[in-house]
Amino acid sequence: MRITMPTAVVEGTQLTVLPFRADAVIGTMSVPTLVQLVPSPRREEDAKTLKAASGAVRRHAELRSLVQRALKSTQKGKNVGSYAEYIADGVKGELGAGWSTPPITFWHAGPLAALSDELLPGTGLRTLTITPGAGCCPPAIVLSSAGN
Repeated sequence: MRITMPTAVVEGTQLTVLPFRADAVIGTMSVPTLVQLVPSPRREEDAKTLKAASGAVRRHAELRSLVQRALKSTQKGKNVGSYAEYIADGVKGELGAGWSTPPITFWHAGPLAALSDELLPGTGLRTLTITPGAGCCPPAIVLSSAGN
C-alpha cells in the first residue's frame, strides 16, 4: 500500500478577502485573529520587554509611539477616551445593533504565504494567508493600554 501526502500545505493566518487593487484587499477578521496578527500594545510599552524583542517588534513599537504622539497633539486625540468607551459599550452589548467601528487599515510589508483562486467564481473572494509570525502593522490602532 502506498500513501501519498499532500504537498501544497500553506501555514499561516488565513483571511477571506476581496482584492480591489493589485496591492490592497478588504475583509473582516475575528478578534482572536486580530490578536494573533497585531503586536501587543502592553509589550510595546514595556521598555524591559522591548530590549529583548526582535528588530521588527521594536520598529513597530517606534512607529506606534510616533503615531500616538501625533494623535495626542491633535483635536482627534481629545476624542480617544470617549471613543474607547463607545467601543467598550458596544462590545459589552450595551448599544444593541446600532453601533459600529470604522475600518482599521493594516499594512503588511512581507510576502504573503498564499493568495487563493476565487472561492466562488464571479465573487472575487479569495483566501489570503499571512506567513506565521509575520504580523501586521496597524497604524490606525493607537489606543494606549495605559489609558493615555
